[in-house]
Amino acid sequence: MKKPLFTGLCTALITPLRGGEPDLDALKANIELQLGGGASAILVCGTTGERATLNPGERKAVIQAAVEAVGGRAAVLAGAGGNNTAETAREANDVSYLGVNAVLVTAPYFNHATQEGLYRHFSAIADASPAPVVIYDVPARTGVTIQPETYGMLSRHGNIAAVKDANPDMAAFQRARAAAGEELCFYGGSDDTAVPMLACGAKGLISVLSNLCPRAVSSICRLSLEGDFAEASRRYLRYTALARALFLAPNPIPVKAAMAMMGLDTGELRLPLTPLEAALKEELRRALSGVDLI
Repeated sequence: MKKPLFTGLCTALITPLRGGEPDLDALKANIELQLGGGASAILVCGTTGERATLNPGERKAVIQAAVEAVGGRAAVLAGAGGNNTAETAREANDVSYLGVNAVLVTAPYFNHATQEGLYRHFSAIADASPAPVVIYDVPARTGVTIQPETYGMLSRHGNIAAVKDANPDMAAFQRARAAAGEELCFYGGSDDTAVPMLACGAKGLISVLSNLCPRAVSSICRLSLEGDFAEASRRYLRYTALARALFLAPNPIPVKAAMAMMGLDTGELRLPLTPLEAALKEELRRALSGVDLI
């Protein structure tokens, strides 16, 4: 069995932006908040980190700052996905030398690759990357779903270590785990399905919600991994309304708005993302108030 990259909570961090540039001091402050709250890993330059609109130099600066701030106290994952296989392979190779523990590679979007295309895409990137590869399946964003049989084939690649599964279909999740056997670690990729996925064998959760309340989310992960699903579920149910509210608009618009309401330093959004509209902001404010975060 491949060794887990981490167990428990990994926070998919926002990227603070100020004056049109990444605010690395604010990023480091957010990282300290996460590590102090029990996160065992962080993900930078993912969807939540606005990777799509960061240029290569900005991504490099964010990843280097994160690795420096963590200082070996937790695992650092970095997003390196795209829909151009050769370009993504080059980026995965480059990112690997920045000191990350793994690169997160999304299924290619827009192209609508076949399962054979997905297999070859991930294999080529894993061949090129010195760092382990984490496959990211998020059908709502990419328009394609990685099938269990494809996971079975990819699990045999020595440098494909894990899966971030944001497919809400729990039956598909269980079939994927069965197909991969013990050769892939699966991580929940959605706060909505956190406890069910942990109950069905996920090794941890890659969370957006934990940007706001890392201690609460890390405790839910810990209890689930210890087998205390009754208590994990009780704690999780308190945050379901907030977890839903974080997707009232495209991620990371709501989570950045929520952090600003809490007095945390997030800076601005980068186009084409725009600020949360007033009516949705009030709904988000009520959800934050409901769990005493404001």
